[in-house]
Amino acid sequence: MPLPADAPGDVRAWRVRIDLAASLADAASAVLHASERARMARFLRHEDAARFVVVRAALRHVLAAETGVDPATLVLDAGANGRPALAHPDAPDFNVSHSGAYGLIAVSHARRVGIDIEAARELRLARAGSAGAGGAGST
Repeated sequence: MPLPADAPGDVRAWRVRIDLAASLADAASAVLHASERARMARFLRHEDAARFVVVRAALRHVLAAETGVDPATLVLDAGANGRPALAHPDAPDFNVSHSGAYGLIAVSHARRVGIDIEAARELRLARAGSAGAGGAGST
């Protein structure tokens, strides 16, 4: 995913499309660790589980490409404040975010990174003068 021209050259980002209706038993979950599959099973809503599975599997593939290690064998530990970190010598820093039908992954070998995404929500505004909008007819 292209970053702004003034972004640091060592930071790379990926956008991940999430099929919120996809089966959770597909190949994406095959690269997850048993603890990640257990976490997936604890989600109450299918959409939340799909976001987690798809983005975590994509993260594992990105980190595998960065380190040369098989994605299923990567060890992700919880660092300070629960932030995931890769337990690997010279591991890159990474961060993920997901919302709606998209996820983002940022990676850098030179600095700590952060990334965030928030799905746009429709905002409905009442017309001026209609009840409840502070116009004529409202109390």
